[in-house]
This record gives sequence, C-alpha cells and structure tokens, in this order.
Amino acid sequence: MHLSDPLARWLTVAVMLVAFPGCTSPAPSASPSAAQPSVFTSPAASPASVPTMTSAPSTAIPIPTLAATPTDADAGWTLLERAVAPGTAWSPSGQHILTTTNGGTHLHSADGSLVRSYPKMHDADWFDGSHLIAYLSSVTRGSPDFDSVPHEAMLASVDGDDPVPFDLPWGYGTALGSGHGAVAVARPRDNQWPDQRWDYRVWTRDGRSGRRDGFPVRWSWDGTKLAVLHPFGRVRSPGGWLEVVSWPELQPIFADEPPYATGDAQFDPTSRLVAYPTSRGDGDELEVFMRVVSLETGEVLDLARDLYSSTFWTADSNFSIVAADLSATTYDRVGGVVSTWNAPALSLGASIDGSTVAFLETGSEARVYVMRDGETTDTVAPSGEDGKVLVSPDGRALVALIFDQGSESAFLMPGL
Repeated sequence: MHLSDPLARWLTVAVMLVAFPGCTSPAPSASPSAAQPSVFTSPAASPASVPTMTSAPSTAIPIPTLAATPTDADAGWTLLERAVAPGTAWSPSGQHILTTTNGGTHLHSADGSLVRSYPKMHDADWFDGSHLIAYLSSVTRGSPDFDSVPHEAMLASVDGDDPVPFDLPWGYGTALGSGHGAVAVARPRDNQWPDQRWDYRVWTRDGRSGRRDGFPVRWSWDGTKLAVLHPFGRVRSPGGWLEVVSWPELQPIFADEPPYATGDAQFDPTSRLVAYPTSRGDGDELEVFMRVVSLETGEVLDLARDLYSSTFWTADSNFSIVAADLSATTYDRVGGVVSTWNAPALSLGASIDGSTVAFLETGSEARVYVMRDGETTDTVAPSGEDGKVLVSPDGRALVALIFDQGSESAFLMPGL
C-alpha cells in the first residue's frame, strides 16, 4: 500500500541510476523469459505486440493554475516523532498513522495523539485496516547486532490487544502489507550482487502461497493486484521488467518486456491502470519516460519525463507529470493533453482517491500547497533541507517528513 523499507532502499538506488546515466545497466536481454529463469514463469509481451492505448479519453477536470490562498501560518502542525526510519504510513482507513524509530514502532491517531508504542518492533506495515505487521527483535534498530539477532513477525491490533506471533520470515528489511489481509515478503535467492535474484511469497491468516520469482514493490489500493520486479542479469538493483499479478490467484495480468523499469509502480484510484518509470538506451542515448498500462486491455502509453520529475494520478484517472522546472502536464488515457500548469514544488503526495494533492516546498521558508476541488491553499511548513508529504486516504490530513541536519522528523497537519 505504501512505501516500505525495501522499496525505499531500492528507490534510493533507482534515483542514482536515473540521475547518473553512467550508472545505467547494460542493454537487457531480448525477453523477460530469457533474462530471468524463475520458479514462476510469466508470459512476456514483445514490444511489437504491445498495443497502444486507443480508448476514448475520460471527461477531465483541468487542474487549476496555482492561485494560492494563504492560511494561518501557525495552523496546527503536530510533531509525531523525531529520527524516524523509512516506513511512515497511513492506515487504509485513514484513522491511524504508523511511524518507526530506532526504539520501536509507534501508533498514532489521526489527530496526532500517541495511541501506543511497541518497543523493539520495527519495519511495520498495514496488514489490514485494523492490524499492523512488524518484527520484534531483542535489540533496537541501529544496534551493532541488529542484523544478526532473530526477528519474529508480530501481528498487532489497533484496539490494544497484545501482539501475537505471525508465521512470517524476516525478508529484505520489511513485509509489504496489502492493507487487505495479505503481506508479501521478498528474500534473496542468491548473494551474487549485482546479479542477485529474488523470490517472494504472500502470507495471509490462512497460510502462505508458493514461492514466486521477483521482488514485490507495490499493492494496488484495493489489494487485488501486486506489482513485481524481475531483475535482469548484470544490473544494479532496482531494475528489471515489471509484472502485475492478481491476488489471491497470483496469475499474471501484465508482463512487460524491456525497457528497464526502475523500482516503483503507481496504481490509479480504480486499480485498473498502473504507471511506472522506465528507460531505454544508455549514456547519451538514454531515454526516460513513464509507461502507463491498462490492466484490463494491456494497452500501453509512454509519456516523456525528466530525469528528475514527480507524478500522480488524478481523481478521474488522468496522469500528471511535474518536470524539474515545475512545468506540469496532465494527460488523458490516450495521451491527449488535458491541461498544462505550473506546480509550486517538485516534492508531492496525493490521496488514494486522487482528490487531493499536496506539494512541499522545503528550505528555511518551507510551505505546503494543497490542491483540492479546483482550489489551491498554502500554509507554512516545518523547515528543513528536504522532505516529502504523505496525504491521508481521504485527502483530509497529511504527514510531512522533514529531513534536516541528518535526521528525519514526522509532522502531522490534521483537518485540511
């Protein structure tokens, strides 16, 4: 459902790969099946056979040009935690927020109050709307022995029941929760960096799936689909070809052929479309773009992007790309331009339903800009060197993760 430890680590490398063409991988093999011998073989679509999108465009509401209305500069930021680790996440219902520090996992209510803490539990994610999954160890995160001691998966209820053991191995940093009663965990099949291969399984209360090839990176919002990366040979993670499988069947819905996917996937509000950053070529020949795929028809649409850019889905499943110079374009489902506009900042987050988009401008005079219902408002934000925003599922609150002086802090703005 959200960005978790393995994806955060993979995306750190992805930024390096995209930002520095010299770090891109060699030309991939001709097909996923040839590039990736696997336990679970998925069909591959050759570039010539992948159809382009030809469906009729949806009726779109253009995103407004920025005309911000300042609000009270002291409007209610609440400090949740300092020195947070990757994995801060809203619950699927938007009623709770998870944060993780070296000391453990912390559960907050939507108004910012601390509900409870789980000492020495780490790498938490949402199992379903009322349960979180995390790992319990005998030492705190950051301890020299952290990677060598056992880590036991625990299932905890937001209602306050004691956490109970859950039959789940410790994978590459964390479990990827669907928010709908399933959790995917990837484990390395070998240790041949940078040729490392991955397997994953999906666990539920009723048991676990068989082993599958790939590294899971994102669940769809409704928990019915899982995006998985299949690494190529001789690449620096993350990278490979992207597949989307159904849940609980774990059957392929879409399997891409190279170009090279760089580690993330974004499902639209209906979970019928997926977009992901890709590239082809190398060095001076490098091309970067977003590939948008209809999971119902298999049609694809490639949209140009900058090396540094931000993207989001709108409420009507149109796709917006913000370039490095803050010029922004919103496209319909066949690539037609719905609107062009100027974004207030490059760092952004959107609600699951696409109704609300928040932009974070960092620095000594930081501000957050919120676009919703055709209007844009702004307010003072906590200052820092860098940061990002996480909008609640209903778009009515946001968390700002502010990085400053070597540490990241989580702040809440309720009641947008």
